[in-house]
Amino acid sequence: MLRIRRSGPCSLPPTTPAITCPDAAKVRRGLKRDDLFTVVHDPFLTLTARYADIVLPATTYLARIMHHIVQFCSTSAETRAVAPSG
Repeated sequence: MLRIRRSGPCSLPPTTPAITCPDAAKVRRGLKRDDLFTVVHDPFLTLTARYADIVLPATTYLARIMHHIVQFCSTSAETRAVAPSG
C-alpha cells in the first residue's frame, strides 16, 4: 500500500497509484494536499501525474536497450525499437 507522508516530498515512479491502488480514492485525496510536494517520473501525463508539482520525463521500454539475466544464468538482450524523445 502506498503511504503518503504528512508533509514533505513524495516521489512516484510510473506506476499510476491514483488508479491502480486498492484504495485509489484515498491516494487521490492524499495527492491533492497542499503540504505535499509531488514529483512523478512517467512517460505519459497520467491521472497521477496530473496531481504532481513536477513531472519528469521517462522513456518507455521501447526506447531503452535492455539486458536481462534470467533464471539458470541465461541472458537475453533487446534492442531499441524507437529513439528516446528529447
